Amino acid sequence: MKRLAIAALVAWSSIALADDAAAPPPKEGHIVRVEHRDPAAAPARGPVDAPVTIELFFVPQVSMSMTRVQAFKLLEQLQAKHPTRVRLVWRVLRQGMISTAALEAQAQGKFFEFLDRIFAERNSLSKDGLFKLAASLGLDTERVAAAIQQDRYAQTFSDNDRRSKRLHLTVNPAVLFNSSPSRASFISSNVQLADLEKSYDEAYARAQDLLEQGVPASELSATFDEKVLASVTPPLPSGGDDEDTHDQMLASPPIGTAGLPSVGDDDATMPIIFLCSPNNTGCQRMIDRALAIQKDIYPDLRLVWGPWFDVGRDDNAELAMFGDAALCAEQLGSGSPPRSSGWLWVETMTKQLGQSRRGRVEPEKRVDAIAKELEVDTRRLAACQAVMAGTTLKFIEKARDSGVRVSPSVIVGGRIYAGLNDANQLQTLIEAELAPGLSDSLREHLGYWPH
Repeated sequence: MKRLAIAALVAWSSIALADDAAAPPPKEGHIVRVEHRDPAAAPARGPVDAPVTIELFFVPQVSMSMTRVQAFKLLEQLQAKHPTRVRLVWRVLRQGMISTAALEAQAQGKFFEFLDRIFAERNSLSKDGLFKLAASLGLDTERVAAAIQQDRYAQTFSDNDRRSKRLHLTVNPAVLFNSSPSRASFISSNVQLADLEKSYDEAYARAQDLLEQGVPASELSATFDEKVLASVTPPLPSGGDDEDTHDQMLASPPIGTAGLPSVGDDDATMPIIFLCSPNNTGCQRMIDRALAIQKDIYPDLRLVWGPWFDVGRDDNAELAMFGDAALCAEQLGSGSPPRSSGWLWVETMTKQLGQSRRGRVEPEKRVDAIAKELEVDTRRLAACQAVMAGTTLKFIEKARDSGVRVSPSVIVGGRIYAGLNDANQLQTLIEAELAPGLSDSLREHLGYWPH
């Protein structure tokens, strides 16, 4: 009896797991095949361990020129011509509902059909029109609506945007062959398959070199990323507001950051120190760009502000007062992570001092106004300033001993860059410092995810 029961169970399982065309499953207790797609996985064609990874960064949109659509098709032709050697990955960038709908179409197994229909549209799509298009492809429109409402793919968009910025992509669409831009201008009107073949040949040769060196096929993509970072050459910025600048040099002794206003984790991979005059609005603009770099590209950074100005200036006493007030605000500790209380003070102070150029305000009143805006106890602040009077001037003296001569100066990787005022240069400097050794946590932040 047991043998008969086991045989029946095996027979039923065989029927249930067989292809539908071979034998329909039983009406009750049958097994249904459901295709699973990782909603976070990028749309792609080709094996994951292909020696050449081509990445297309683009925004899916209607009324796209036929020339550009044809360029996309050329990439597909290239992948089809080398199906085992090329993996084509589509990196969707955010722009409205269509981008979200495209990724939801990927989750439902209709990504490429969705793109074909979107590219074929010659008129703008309303929300209802988008849902009608999705329904005509057999997509679950309730899931599409939920994805849009919940912003379900926000992290994917953020990852793709971060990766494009980290690899210095400045055009849209953009194409990478093994982490490097295509030699042919992909957005030009005359791109040909032969041009893309040349980029493929070069990328394949680079992959073969790594494979011969013992790099596993599964690690090729991450290795190419690291080579891009390692190839960065730090620039030599120039242009300060106090005196002539000089080539970058190592701060010796190192400048301590204890007690300075900051944003980011204390145990971050690398601190970036901004040494600025309290009223230097140009430095604040640079800091704002650095905050964007920290947020969008390199989260594992810590930004630090320190007061520095030429003590021979006529307004040195006022600037010293503002510097001491910022250091006291940091000590009083009324901020909330990741921005310290002193960092919030510096942001507000720089903004107000920038506005005050249209009309002078006594420094004591300015400090009180900043304290009021940030809800800082003025009595505690005044008591701290009395104790810490002269702290800013002592800090400036130590910074001069370390080699700082100009305001603003930025310290990256322990090196002083006098007059740095270009965000692209700052990003390059950061990459040059990070390239020799990336921590596992930073790898994840920087976008080293499986293709």
